[in-house]
Amino acid sequence: LAELVEARTTELSTANRRLEELSRSDPLTGLANRRHFDELKDIEFRRALRLGHPLSVLMCDLDCFKLYNDTYGHALGDQCLQAVATTLSRVFARAGELVARIGGEEFAVLLPGADVLAARTAAEWLRQELAVLAIDHSSSPVAAYVTLSIGIAQFEPETMDHFDLLMLRADQALYRAKHLGRDRVAV
Repeated sequence: LAELVEARTTELSTANRRLEELSRSDPLTGLANRRHFDELKDIEFRRALRLGHPLSVLMCDLDCFKLYNDTYGHALGDQCLQAVATTLSRVFARAGELVARIGGEEFAVLLPGADVLAARTAAEWLRQELAVLAIDHSSSPVAAYVTLSIGIAQFEPETMDHFDLLMLRADQALYRAKHLGRDRVAV
């Protein structure tokens, strides 16, 4: 009986760990989901504020992804998102860096300890790595392959008293990148 109880306890513990993991990750890409991103962003924001360390955020959006889905279908759209997620995970693999799918074709990257220059360098590397993949996108007015627009913001303790202001600035930079022609990084 003790062995049975121990086995059931182990099974239950494993199942609970798996449920916790599922509740924090995006099922399609395996990246962190919005919920997990929201949990960690506040922790990193408080840490940057307390220690005076830099903190940058990237907002990344696939260019013309609706056209991609309309042209190639949702199954290939899902494969495209998975390939982009894999590329994001490869580029942002340092301890503490967090890549999350926060909606549709939009991704966020939390970069503790990175100033805007380091964030921009990493964002350009991401764009280059995606270009190397050369995922066909014949209906895009931007390029013949899938591209990303990226907005970057760095935490400024003098003007930002909560993380949402940092996200707002990154989002504004993303829209600027799109407005300037897409497939680019804006700060």
